Amino acid sequence: MSNLKYPIGVRGALAIVIALIAVLNYSTVHNGQGNAIPRSPVDATIAAQDRVLSEGEKDAAFEALMRAIEAQGPAGPIGRLRMRDPRNEWTHKGAIITRGRSGTNFRLSQVYKGLKVRNGNMTVQLADGQSQPDAALVHAEYVDEIQVDIRPTLSKDRAISIAKLLARREVDALGGPARAGLNAGPNRNLLVREPVALNDDAVLEIHPGEGRGNRKLAWHVSTRENAANGPVFMEAWVDQDGKVL
Repeated sequence: MSNLKYPIGVRGALAIVIALIAVLNYSTVHNGQGNAIPRSPVDATIAAQDRVLSEGEKDAAFEALMRAIEAQGPAGPIGRLRMRDPRNEWTHKGAIITRGRSGTNFRLSQVYKGLKVRNGNMTVQLADGQSQPDAALVHAEYVDEIQVDIRPTLSKDRAISIAKLLARREVDALGGPARAGLNAGPNRNLLVREPVALNDDAVLEIHPGEGRGNRKLAWHVSTRENAANGPVFMEAWVDQDGKVL
């Protein structure tokens, strides 16, 4: 009997230790810091002490960052990117901005005349009491020398049809389209919730193209087709000549 009691006691002790760790972690993350969130296993830049800013707070923080960038001149860590109009070349809309222990962490997307620039992004931290960002904490991919007419000559529907043709070719390479009754959809008896519908769509973006002087106005198309062995999702950038970039 004594041999049985010992293993049970160990398991009980382990359960208590696990429970204590869980309580300590909960207290660390949910300690009244507003929207405090735990460290992400994917993105280590979001830590437990960070608080996600509200929309109003994001607007105010972005304005403070823009004033700092405009004041630093061309020799600053962001000024070296040679941006012509930082305030109108970056946006915080739809992005996550967090408040850390000693500063504000920004994730910005590059835009050109209101259109998203593919691959244009910047992360930067503005420390409390500092008028300029720390150069070591500025990480940017900036697409420069954009001179593009943003009025499309290729219709949205035509861009979608071009991308769908590519998706159907991919379906053929994967064994052909799904047949009725076979992989036509999920087994409804196994559904936890209804699947999210994905409709074909396209939005205008600026594509880096072939480099400086060759930036492109493109339709960013999202489409889906069903192959015999499952759905095919495709993201494609189609320029105004109908060429897939």
